[in-house]
Amino acid sequence: MRIGFDIDGCLANFIAAYQGLIIARTGKDLFQPGDIDNPPCWDWPQYRGYSDAEMKEVWAVIKQSPDFWANSKPDPGMTGLSRRWAAIHAAHHDVVFATDRPGLDPLIQTKYWLHKYGCTYANVTISNQKGQFCADSHVDCYIDDRLDNIIDVTRKSPSTRAYLLDKTYNKSPNDSGYTRVDSVEQFFHLERL
Repeated sequence: MRIGFDIDGCLANFIAAYQGLIIARTGKDLFQPGDIDNPPCWDWPQYRGYSDAEMKEVWAVIKQSPDFWANSKPDPGMTGLSRRWAAIHAAHHDVVFATDRPGLDPLIQTKYWLHKYGCTYANVTISNQKGQFCADSHVDCYIDDRLDNIIDVTRKSPSTRAYLLDKTYNKSPNDSGYTRVDSVEQFFHLERL
């Protein structure tokens, strides 16, 4: 079986690093206490009052950073994957990763980060086309935290079992064609990993 993972929001804690950088660059903290765990919407910094110009500056810093992605903290999903890594490979499963990280050497930073947390072999693709990635890579099951990505997977790779990691920012009135899960741990359980 080929198992696919999005990185940020599923395995890496992008939100904490991103909010920290926003506060450091702008000199103000407009975030609410729960935002660091579960933001209210996809573009929550603007929702909380940061300007588009401020966000553009923050993204410019991320894109020029040689280690922003390499220094991300793990989410609980990474702990679960690290714990299962040897067993997944002993069962002859393949693990692939897709991420839309921009900037300086995102592939190198991402492989370094995965290796640091126990993924000794990292097949990583940098792409925002998650459906095409799943189709081209023949992914059997895939998890992501972005609703648009999961919808793309269901359309372009219908044989892939698609899972959406449940977050406030990805609510949908019509969950069809994919399975919404509370955690990466639940994804592992449903896929019997």
